[in-house]
Amino acid sequence: LSHIYLFSAIRFFEENNNLKQEVLNILDTTPYHAAELDTSLMLYLSPKLVIIEKIKDLKEFPKFSESRIYLDGRLWMNTGIVGDASKATREKGEQIFNLFKSELSKQIKQIQVEII
Repeated sequence: LSHIYLFSAIRFFEENNNLKQEVLNILDTTPYHAAELDTSLMLYLSPKLVIIEKIKDLKEFPKFSESRIYLDGRLWMNTGIVGDASKATREKGEQIFNLFKSELSKQIKQIQVEII
């Protein structure tokens, strides 16, 4: 999962709610690539894929120009992480997952009402 897709989903759902703010309230850091948000979700959804020993000190805040699009992150990051994965927890992942699940459920019910 990528923070880009997650926040795209939030924008889609955000028409009548404050899902983005609810997610940000759970996190201790700004959600960047492979950091607290993504890692928390993976700790909840598929913990066997997360190597805890590697994330405890895994944080990187590379300096890059906001006005430039990079197609290859190797130009400015060493680990593949932008942010702080060490702040991730299974509990945060569960809370965020449940927020998405709840909102998706509401959206599906609304579509059903509109169709009928």
